[in-house]
Amino acid sequence: LGYNRIERAVTLTSGKRAPVEVAVEPERRVRFSGRVFLKDLGVAVAGARVLLTPTAVASAVQGPVECRTGWDGDFAILQLPAGKYRADIRAEGCRDLSVVVDAADDKKVQEFPLDRVFEPARLRVLVQDAVTNAPIANADAVLAEAYPLGEIARLKSNADANTHAWTSAPL
Repeated sequence: LGYNRIERAVTLTSGKRAPVEVAVEPERRVRFSGRVFLKDLGVAVAGARVLLTPTAVASAVQGPVECRTGWDGDFAILQLPAGKYRADIRAEGCRDLSVVVDAADDKKVQEFPLDRVFEPARLRVLVQDAVTNAPIANADAVLAEAYPLGEIARLKSNADANTHAWTSAPL
C-alpha cells in the first residue's frame, strides 16, 4: 500500500540467480472535491450519488470510490490516488451524468451540472362534503407545497358542483 503498481516480466534462470532490482514509486494522493448542481437553476443537489471508477490510475490499490453530496451539493474524497476516473453522478429527478475526470489537482473543485428530468403528472381533484360525500358547489381549493406558502394553483368548483375550473394556471 502507498506505492504505484508495477507490472513487468521477469525471467528466472535455473541455478544461482542475481537479485532482481525493482524501483518502487510512492503513489500520489489528492483531495478530490466537487459540486453537483442543477444546470438550469444553478442550485445545489443534495444527496446525489457520486461513483468514481478508476480508468488510468497507477496506484496498487484499485477499485471504485463512492460518496454522497451534502446539503450544499458539495463532496470531498480525501487521499484519492491520482489519475483518471469515470465519474457517474446520479440524483432523483435528474438525468444521470457520466464523465471522465482527472484527479490531479488538489485545489480544483470539479463541477457536475445535472439536467432535470420532467415527467408528466396528472391531478384529479374532487371537492366533496366530508360527511355526505356530496359535491360542493362554488368551493375554493388551493394546491400548495406548504399552505399558505408555495401556492401552485387555485381551483373553483362550478355552481353545478360537478365541474371545476382552474382560476390560476398550474405549473
